Amino acid sequence: MGGKRNFHNGVGGTYDCIAIMSYYTACKAVTSFREIEEMEENLILPIFRRLRFVDCNKPFWRKLMHRVFAPRRRKAERRSAERQNHSRDHPRQGADRELLR
Repeated sequence: MGGKRNFHNGVGGTYDCIAIMSYYTACKAVTSFREIEEMEENLILPIFRRLRFVDCNKPFWRKLMHRVFAPRRRKAERRSAERQNHSRDHPRQGADRELLR
C-alpha cells in the first residue's frame, strides 16, 4: 500500500495506518484488538525503528532544511503580502474588523 511517492511513515506508512483503522472498523466484531495490534507492529513500527536523531547544525542537514523550508517561507510571505494588499484595497473591511474587537 502507499507506494514510492508516499512520504509520511516511509513507503506505505500513511495508507497502512488508514487500512488498519478501516479494517478494524469494518471487522471489529470478528477481529480481536490483539490481532489489530499485531498488524500494526508488523506494518508501522519497523519504519519508526529506523528513525534516528541528527545534528541539525551540520552543513548537510542545514542545507536540507533550507531546501525544505525556503519554499514554505516564500509562500507564507506571499500570502501575507496578498492579505495586506487586500486590506489596503478594501479599507472598510478592516474598519469593520476593528469595530468587532
